[in-house]
Amino acid sequence: MTRRLRFLAACLLVPLALLGVFLLWPEPLPDIADLPPALAALGTRAVHGDPAAQGELGKRYFEGDGVPYNVVKAHGWLQAAARHGDAKAQLELGQMDLRGFGVLGRDPAFLPWLNAHLPFGHIPDARERSCATGMRWLRTAAEHGYAPAQESLARMYYQQGLFAPQYVAEGKKWLAKTIESYRQAAAHGSAEAERRLSMFYGSESPGYDLAEHLKWLRLAAEHGDKEAQYTLAGYCAQGWNVPKDEAAAFVWYRRAVEQGHIEARGHWGLLLAKGHGEPKDYAEAVPLLRQAADQGDALARIAMAFMCLRGNGVPQDEIEAWKWWRVVSKMWVIFYDVGDVATKLASDDERAEMAALEARLTAEQKAEAQRRADEYLTSHPR
Repeated sequence: MTRRLRFLAACLLVPLALLGVFLLWPEPLPDIADLPPALAALGTRAVHGDPAAQGELGKRYFEGDGVPYNVVKAHGWLQAAARHGDAKAQLELGQMDLRGFGVLGRDPAFLPWLNAHLPFGHIPDARERSCATGMRWLRTAAEHGYAPAQESLARMYYQQGLFAPQYVAEGKKWLAKTIESYRQAAAHGSAEAERRLSMFYGSESPGYDLAEHLKWLRLAAEHGDKEAQYTLAGYCAQGWNVPKDEAAAFVWYRRAVEQGHIEARGHWGLLLAKGHGEPKDYAEAVPLLRQAADQGDALARIAMAFMCLRGNGVPQDEIEAWKWWRVVSKMWVIFYDVGDVATKLASDDERAEMAALEARLTAEQKAEAQRRADEYLTSHPR
């Protein structure tokens, strides 16, 4: 009887020990030597164990937002926040680990680093280990009631269930939890929950409902969610899902810009430059377009090319115009899951205008434009 009790105790203790290794795996905090003065206070809070600050730093390093892009530091700070119980960081860390192979193009050293730092050494392949750890963090956040993690888990099981029926029940369970969590949060005035509900009903599967999608999207935008405002502005500008209304798009882009939405700056600048929403205002449009261009917005970079070509709000400079066009030609965007060069975002007439510019520039002028483009991309790699 005593042997049996010892065996049962061992069976219980071993999984608990493994869980402890997973959650308490010692990992030194990344350094903050490269933080600019404006983020010094955030770095200090992170070093002293503030999980919100740690999660914020992790996100900034992964996006290159105000700090040099560094996927290893991003992972380190997110992991620190996740171990302190920050559900948002747990979700972001889980997603980062699950798509670990997807960041190889941005940092080829990422998987070898994971292989050296992640627990679960009995899984030899770094990608398998990354996925195993990602699922654990995702489930941890979901089981703690974090609705975005529940949604992410639900979608994963739903997608797997299309090919493996044993996952269908698990997917339905998490879908029900997702909707319940979002509706409860929305009932308490959460604009983010309203936006999440709109995203849920706006996706092709499993709960597509255009009327519900637009209802929740508009509520989130009206209640101040900048991502919802940005999305709704895009719908109005392009006539997607709603009648085309550039005046309304102008208003929603402006509200998103006022809250610091980076991508909205370029679109709002374009509407200002084209005279939509109110009379043309190049003086206000150019700084917005420059900010968006520096953040990697392809449309803003195209707009800067034509501002320079036509002398709208800036001195007319054909070499500078060709520089911006060369910058855009180095970018790739996704069209219906297929990558293509970003110059395809320009209209046929605009591409013809740039072809004419190329034909009249001398070899020396093109070389100078290329030199400027290379210099710009070195300092603005996004």
